[in-house]
Amino acid sequence: MAEQVYSNNPLEVVDRYIFTDFHYPVPSNIEAAARIIKEKYPERDAFGICIDIGANPSFMMESADILAVMFHEKHPSLPEHWRQNPEIMRTVVSMAATIDLGFLQAQSLHQESDGVNPHLERRIGRLKFFLSELQAKTNV
Repeated sequence: MAEQVYSNNPLEVVDRYIFTDFHYPVPSNIEAAARIIKEKYPERDAFGICIDIGANPSFMMESADILAVMFHEKHPSLPEHWRQNPEIMRTVVSMAATIDLGFLQAQSLHQESDGVNPHLERRIGRLKFFLSELQAKTNV
């Protein structure tokens, strides 16, 4: 049986995501996320950090974007080993995107009776595509 491995470089996937039809997070949100990381890591693991950032009302449903930018810029508030390991970036940004996607899909279901929200559906589609790119595997 062939082993499955990731088929891409997560740095390239994040760069494509950021530089293609991307709504850049406001700098104050990036700095707020940086404070969350500094205050809670290492007592809180990576998943907990993603939950804390994703559940922050100031930038809910934007945590994947914020973390993608932070990894792209090698933000100093990210733990050193996170900045140096592309596979940690893949994992952390994937977790954040999954949390954002859950919030967005819940919002879409809640608004379903009001009709389709094209902005919301486009955002859901972009995150699904981003996640599929981050998690793409191939047989070796």
